[in-house]
Amino acid sequence: MKDLMKKIQAQALNSQPCYLVALIESEGSTPRTSGAYMLVGEKGLLYGTIGGGGMEYAAQQLAQQRLQNGGGSFVKTFDLSPAAGMACGGSCQVQFCYLPVGEETGDLAEEALSAMKQRAPWWFLLPLGE
Repeated sequence: MKDLMKKIQAQALNSQPCYLVALIESEGSTPRTSGAYMLVGEKGLLYGTIGGGGMEYAAQQLAQQRLQNGGGSFVKTFDLSPAAGMACGGSCQVQFCYLPVGEETGDLAEEALSAMKQRAPWWFLLPLGE
């Protein structure tokens, strides 16, 4: 998780907005459980995984599209059933936390790193949005 926060800081310092994409709820068979994270920039995956396969690819594409259109945090539910062309059979909710360019994003990552060092919760710092 520390590497993830350092990557977020680097993105902020390099004036590159990104999304922290988190699997927040899963039901039935899914590739990963709640708590999986990935970081997505304008050119694609920067760090981590939320399970791979079609769902992760779709989440990356969605994050990239939203970055091109100005960002904004949101939640999306993914159907992983065979009817949706997926093999797992369950469903999951994914939180897309928009991290804009600027000092605030760098500060957020720094605060999260500090909280981690103290073994304190850090996720409450994230912009949960819409």
